[in-house]
Amino acid sequence: MLIRVLSLVATCAFVLAVACSDDTTNPPPQDKGITDIGVKPEGTTPPKEGGPTDGPITDGPAAVDCASKTDGFECGTGMICLAKACVASMCGDQYVDTKAGEECDDNNADPADGCNACKFNCKADADCDDKEVCTGTESCDTATHKCKAGTLAADGTVCTLAAGGNGKCAAGTCVTGSCGDGVTAAPEECDDANKVDGDGCETTCKFTCKADADCDDGNKCNGAEKCDTATHKCAAGTALSCNDNQTCTTDACDPAQGCVHTFIDADKDGKSCADDCVDTDATVYVGAPECGDGKDNDCDKQVDELPNAPVKCYLDKDADSYAVDATGMVTNANCKCPTGYTLRDPTVAGNKDCQGSNGSVFPGQAGWFSTGYCPSLFCLPTSKKSFDYNCDGKETQRYQVVAPPACKKLSLLGKTVCLGDGWVGTVPACGVSGSYRNCTYNPILGICMSSIGKTMPQECH
Repeated sequence: MLIRVLSLVATCAFVLAVACSDDTTNPPPQDKGITDIGVKPEGTTPPKEGGPTDGPITDGPAAVDCASKTDGFECGTGMICLAKACVASMCGDQYVDTKAGEECDDNNADPADGCNACKFNCKADADCDDKEVCTGTESCDTATHKCKAGTLAADGTVCTLAAGGNGKCAAGTCVTGSCGDGVTAAPEECDDANKVDGDGCETTCKFTCKADADCDDGNKCNGAEKCDTATHKCAAGTALSCNDNQTCTTDACDPAQGCVHTFIDADKDGKSCADDCVDTDATVYVGAPECGDGKDNDCDKQVDELPNAPVKCYLDKDADSYAVDATGMVTNANCKCPTGYTLRDPTVAGNKDCQGSNGSVFPGQAGWFSTGYCPSLFCLPTSKKSFDYNCDGKETQRYQVVAPPACKKLSLLGKTVCLGDGWVGTVPACGVSGSYRNCTYNPILGICMSSIGKTMPQECH
């Protein structure tokens, strides 16, 4: 208590000494301790809340006009000029912003096309190595930044099992060294001690099938193969019969689509021969206007002549015999249209052209294409392309099957076949290239030969 009193006395004495000092030239220094106990120096004004007020507060530099700037010009923090606008730089804008750490930017969701999340899939072989002896040595294509599958190791090559210990390679898979001894032991699914595939137990000691999908050969024309889950054997499907019993259609089977029926229209008047009594004359079909040409134009078995009868002709700029709309329609006499026009009415269902400047795009197009087209009249190089060549409102992929890990040899109805055709990895988008495998049976060697590594683009329409 005495110490505290003495301290207060000393403090008060100091304050009095300051107050009584007449030295205006060198005033005694202020003791910070005074303000600590609530004494405020005279003549001072406390700062206002909200921070310093020695200048105007701004939100940053003035906005940059991107009209004359090249793509990628920094127009603000995290902002770049793109297509003449100042936007936030982000993955997926199709501009490679190296300053933001991007290596590529293809703006698609395909993880195997060389660019994923704006980073290259690979830049060196080591990026592709799955560390599996049996699958061979994967490599990186440094031009496309895509991983290439390695050559499968020869059966019997020593490998390391997932659970540890030595195993041996069989069809690209590391299996236990006891496979083939007739005793099923984990991780084996079966072991029939023979070298016959397709009998329910493969030489890899795996079941030939456990579900119908394991037997699918990817060819719809062969029908749907089935798996007998009791014997684990595949059974062949019933081949499709594509005859629709219609004389005015061509019947075919596409492995990817199945049966395809295309109506016959030899004179390109939009009517099949079922609705066209003369399929070599575009002015003659059911419902055609009668003209003064001495013909039964409407197929009613009468020549109902109307001299110089006018017909409607629709603008057909790409000469595919389909019009986009009725804009520019003209009338002409005697069922004849001038060059660049068609008699097909675009207001009738199935007659509307979805792209008027590309002769390959029209309703019913049966061809397949690996490059897209510009869906509008004005497109930038970066604009999204369309693959809807048949004007049905969707883009249909021709090859849609993902290949299993390895080709599989099966005996179906006494015939040896090899299953396993399909894309290696994932099904690529329209126009995107991928690795496609075909499995073919070599009767001399008695094995399935694989064309793994074949690169081709996905076709669509």
